[in-house]
Amino acid sequence: MRGFGLALAAAAVASAFALPATSPAGAAVGQATFSNPVGTANTPDPGVIHHDGRFLAFTTGGTSEGTFPVHSSKDLVTWKSEGVAFPKGTEPSWAGGGLFWAPEVHKLHNGSFVMVYCARAGGAASTQHSIGVATASSPMGPWRHPLDKPLLSHPDPIGLIDPTLFIEDGHVHLVYKTDANAVGETTRILAVELDASATRVLSPAPWQLLQTSEQWEGPLVEAPWIVRNGGGLYLFYSGNMMDRYAVGVARGSSINATDWTKRGPPLLSADNATGWDLVGPGHCSVLQLPAGGQAGEEGAWMMWFHTWMGHQQSYNFGEPRRLTQAVLTWDKSTGWPSLAVGGIRPPVGPRPVPPFQHRDP
Repeated sequence: MRGFGLALAAAAVASAFALPATSPAGAAVGQATFSNPVGTANTPDPGVIHHDGRFLAFTTGGTSEGTFPVHSSKDLVTWKSEGVAFPKGTEPSWAGGGLFWAPEVHKLHNGSFVMVYCARAGGAASTQHSIGVATASSPMGPWRHPLDKPLLSHPDPIGLIDPTLFIEDGHVHLVYKTDANAVGETTRILAVELDASATRVLSPAPWQLLQTSEQWEGPLVEAPWIVRNGGGLYLFYSGNMMDRYAVGVARGSSINATDWTKRGPPLLSADNATGWDLVGPGHCSVLQLPAGGQAGEEGAWMMWFHTWMGHQQSYNFGEPRRLTQAVLTWDKSTGWPSLAVGGIRPPVGPRPVPPFQHRDP
């Protein structure tokens, strides 16, 4: 497909992203519904953006076509493959070590698009991840690599992974995780300011937003995603590993704040539930949908993340992590988000799709 190389056109692949459209209790007559997971394909670490009437999920890894599989949906019911972001042979020259993880695409103030991701610099023996950047006039690509080196690297054996961007008021901030748990040290979520093109670091040194502190987080915090709601910023992040992987949230007054406060217990977790269909939920994206209800009504909030099936008793990197979605609500008294279905476990479904405008405003 144009911009992503050859699309995966096989009927078996397309059907992997089709969802049943039954009508659960609580859904309006004729209202579309979705069931989780949204497909059977491997879609780890989904970075989701809404553009030109479609939701695009950029995911970790690669196929025979290239790097960073992409999936799209117009209705949040059916998702389909759109091939890959970097067709084979168009990957950045500095990333000879491979292991491309955690792509996200964001729209800059000038209307162009930037992708941040992580990969191993150097040759095949490389063990340290660095953060890369690519640019395009459309999230459909084609993507170009403006740098012949990583955007950001760490000078010692601790790699940097899971980059995200927070863009507001003309400022672009890169937020990421130090992969310190890989060498037995405390993991942190750090931030730096970038220039307007998101291709140059302006900050002389990073500052810390979070580090591991809650029991449920286990040895790590990672996969940050920041949104503004009301007067505050909310940092969604993932903690722990394997079937105990879960999503938490923290709140701060600004991207430069030193007063980030964690909600405490996880927002999203399989809660070590025996027999639960979807386990290990994490690495989320959070967006407010374009309003599609009554005039003046705000759009609903949704979260996308990966899960794996509960019958897979032991996690390994060969098992598919599937794209999963949930509706969020915000408590008017406390300001904290929660799952609209109640509780903290990933919803299985069927669940009603919130009304939203199917085209960009």
